[in-house]
Amino acid sequence: MMSKGKKWRSGTHYSLFARPIASSEFPKLVKSMADDGLTCVFMDNTAGYQWYKDEYRITGVAVKEVWGLVNNQYRRLMEWIFSNNPFGEEYEWE
Repeated sequence: MMSKGKKWRSGTHYSLFARPIASSEFPKLVKSMADDGLTCVFMDNTAGYQWYKDEYRITGVAVKEVWGLVNNQYRRLMEWIFSNNPFGEEYEWE
């Protein structure tokens, strides 16, 4: 059986429908990603971003697959990352 993704929150890990991610859970998810060596870098020369696992570039599709996120969860996560910049130097983890 294929893994449903990394375990970063409590509750059932397998379900028929994707559980919504509450706004208060985004810092925990991103902290788990950062602890795992994952970062999201905003690109200066474009309007986009790039994911890195340590020094290796990876795709958003790979991030969704490994962390068990569906499209809507990933979209909301990226909105939270864009507005809070948690991978920036000035972000203070709670």
